[in-house]
Amino acid sequence: QFTADALDRGLKYLQHAADIIGDNDLLYSAMALIYFQYVNMGFKQEDYVIKAEKFARKALSINPDSSAAHHVMGITALVFHGNPREAVRYLKHALTIEPSLLPALYSLIGVYCYCGKISAAIPLVERLKSVNPLSFQRYIFEGFLRFFDGKYDAALDSFRHSYEIDPGNSVNWWYAWALANCNKYDEAVSVIEKVANKNFKDGQIEITQIVKLALLKDKEKILKIIATDFQKTGKRHGTYSYIISSILASLGEKEKALDWLENAVDRGLLNYPLLAEKDPFFENIRGEERFKKLMETLKYKWGNFEV
Repeated sequence: QFTADALDRGLKYLQHAADIIGDNDLLYSAMALIYFQYVNMGFKQEDYVIKAEKFARKALSINPDSSAAHHVMGITALVFHGNPREAVRYLKHALTIEPSLLPALYSLIGVYCYCGKISAAIPLVERLKSVNPLSFQRYIFEGFLRFFDGKYDAALDSFRHSYEIDPGNSVNWWYAWALANCNKYDEAVSVIEKVANKNFKDGQIEITQIVKLALLKDKEKILKIIATDFQKTGKRHGTYSYIISSILASLGEKEKALDWLENAVDRGLLNYPLLAEKDPFFENIRGEERFKKLMETLKYKWGNFEV
């Protein structure tokens, strides 16, 4: 549900189960995933990163073939350490153990899209559609596949389905941003109004507010938000850094845009085709020397990234 309350309740239930049955790799893996999401969603900071990895390793010490624990190790490798190669290694191993493990499918699709290896993500999306054909997540990850391939019109179709299933879910800011990439600003503002009108705060909601302000061209408020504590979450999260960079580039804040983009690349964003050619919001900075040098480095990393 992408809320702190839901994570709190999940952790409470898992701890109650552990109190009953003792050490268990599935329970510890689930606890690790919750600790990961506390940080991923922007509710907690570094101490919960340590907890996530601690419980994942605890699960692996009980069962070295715990697919769920390998999944958590994979997503922490990418999101917390900016290491997509390590992420792929863990996630592929998780899917070797359990080929239809949905969280690992979601995550490996995400890593491949993030790294610009779209052809590797396509068969995983097809597998996801066969395993979980009517799910909200199926449409979200199908949308990611198309978005990170620069096929924004096609991404709209997928994101629209997820939005229709759960219009208030904060993850639907992706739908609004895809609409913006297609120059459908009025529709994007309408979508973002529903998503951003929340009375709780997390990383998703703050990035949603930033997207909303970008659609309204309110550069001053955007700069204020990214100068607050959100910067910790934004800088740790490569995807948020990428979106903020593209927004700042579109608003003419070239140096700040490049700062955030360099951080996104350091956090594992290797999608050279998207950044160098396809994302329309980077048109303002593609002529900058910093951007050109960054793309030279990125082209090499992308070309040598093994799937």
